[in-house]
Amino acid sequence: MKKLNNLLNDLSYKHSRESVVAVGNFDGVHLGHQKILNTTKEIASSINGDCGAFTFAPHPVLVVRPEKGMKLIVSDYQDRVKMIEKMGLDFSVLEYFSESFRTLSPKDFILFLQKKLNMIHLVVGDDYSFGKNREGNIEALEIMSREMGFKITVVPEVGPDGRRVTSSYIRKMLKKGALRTVNRYMLNNFFIKGYVESGFRRGHVMGYPTANLKLYSDFQLLPKGGVYATLTQIGSTLYPSMTNIGYNPTFQNREQTIETHILNFNKMIYYEKIKIHFMERMRDEIKFKGIEALIKQLRTDKNDVIQYFENHPITENSRIL
Repeated sequence: MKKLNNLLNDLSYKHSRESVVAVGNFDGVHLGHQKILNTTKEIASSINGDCGAFTFAPHPVLVVRPEKGMKLIVSDYQDRVKMIEKMGLDFSVLEYFSESFRTLSPKDFILFLQKKLNMIHLVVGDDYSFGKNREGNIEALEIMSREMGFKITVVPEVGPDGRRVTSSYIRKMLKKGALRTVNRYMLNNFFIKGYVESGFRRGHVMGYPTANLKLYSDFQLLPKGGVYATLTQIGSTLYPSMTNIGYNPTFQNREQTIETHILNFNKMIYYEKIKIHFMERMRDEIKFKGIEALIKQLRTDKNDVIQYFENHPITENSRIL
């Protein structure tokens, strides 16, 4: 897949072949997005044209409505492009959502797609809006398609079970801790990434040393606090692990932490880059009466996580990005 960046100010670029273009934020590349992207591929195949996806960085809501405090399912935009790449399109565009881009009128945005990408067919979700002040809704697109000589296909973001699948729904499920639902609806299992920083070292004292994750992005959405069976990725290697997200109520932490105990692992990895893939939610966060009760529960958690991975062996898994 050809990757293109920031075409607005690239005066030289012009896609040579006629193309069918899907436009959207694609946060999470969930089933609704996959339906849009697969429809784009099918239409392009039927006309012997190219198919591509057009997305933005940063997410427009973070620019237009920062007070909303929006968190992202996939906070690294290059990871989002990698997920789109797995869908098998011919090209993708990651456009910087600059002031000049956000103030484009709906008509100018369509002209931009036609000029740069040779777009003859546009594919969007049924809740899509675009352009300055979100003036370009579906009705406006249909009018412009007749006036400006392109076709449009509007795809309902509905999963195979009939449920409407949107990024907002995925975020809601993550906040509830409904990890199975999230992983079932996303192209890849949910993951976060950052680097290992020094923590309180309580885990070392209790016999369960942890890697304490500092997220790369302040906009990364975290799932509901609790204990999860996870795969921790260091370089290209995946290690079974258990991860706790929360405030450690036994110790009354003031700040939320992400602590990962990697099974059968004793290397020093301070300041290493790691990625944590969430496989199964094990339990809620609990406040214990003392350290002994906590250690007993950690022993149970570890056995549960070991059992999980015995039943779900680590293999070359297409759901791991």
